[in-house]
Amino acid sequence: MYKVWNFISDYSILLLVGAAAALTWANIDPHSYHHFVEMPLWFNSWIGTEIATWTQSYGEGALHYEVADVEKVVTFHYLVNDML
Repeated sequence: MYKVWNFISDYSILLLVGAAAALTWANIDPHSYHHFVEMPLWFNSWIGTEIATWTQSYGEGALHYEVADVEKVVTFHYLVNDML
């Protein structure tokens, strides 16, 4: 039991630090944080956010990507908020 508790306590501190850093970043510079979490990881037709929704959410940056017949896009936001 001691090893399990030690593992949880060690890695929960990393989780808290990461959450605090993300919260601070999102409050200090929301535009760059939003740009980071909506950055495309994979354009496909199976899983992810609908391409029209992503284009509206990503803003003018979406114009730099060629998304000819793609239907969906996987982003960090999708992986963390929608998959989990």
